[in-house]
Amino acid sequence: MVKTIPSGPLQTNCYLYSSDGESLFIIDPADEAAAIEGEILACGLQPAAIILTHTHFDHILACGELIRRFGDLPVYAHEAEREYMGERGKRYQQEHLRSLIPQLLSYARESLESLPEVTSPFIHGDTVSGSSLQVIHTPGHTPGSVCLYDESAGILFSGDTLFRDSVGRSDFAGGSHETLVRSIRERLLPLPAGTVVYPGHGDSTTIGYEKAHNPFIR
Repeated sequence: MVKTIPSGPLQTNCYLYSSDGESLFIIDPADEAAAIEGEILACGLQPAAIILTHTHFDHILACGELIRRFGDLPVYAHEAEREYMGERGKRYQQEHLRSLIPQLLSYARESLESLPEVTSPFIHGDTVSGSSLQVIHTPGHTPGSVCLYDESAGILFSGDTLFRDSVGRSDFAGGSHETLVRSIRERLLPLPAGTVVYPGHGDSTTIGYEKAHNPFIR
């Protein structure tokens, strides 16, 4: 099961994912915690964890509220993203938002006050505990950006690394277009062509389509 919930001012895709109909994972809880909670309750499954593809503000704002509503959920992210969460991360998040979209700082401030720590850091090649999601480290958008791959289901959650007909921005601190394109070419394009890609923004696509049509990686 994949449920897509676009939320927040940048319409970031939060995903609810269950491969077995029992364990539910919240991927990138962007914003609008009440809407995400409603979809979770409609699924009838208890969330097992929050998984972050990276820690930019538009992918994390609902984290604290969902933990308050559903209990002490573990928070997974790449170890290179840990410093941008929790108490240490608040100042970074505010500064990043101020430089990117300053008019949203007051909007996001309350959510950032309850920003949780990364409790379960992972690295490339790990599998998220209790799931079939394999971690593929794809730096370039951020140093710790990852994609989450379920080989048996033929599904990839690509965060802000790969979009339909596009790739993620690389002009933020820690970003690199060269690194981003290399990550995609070396770690994503070798996946089966039929792999369905669920990105952090916009519509789904496939590896085969992007390999043939994406102008940034052809």
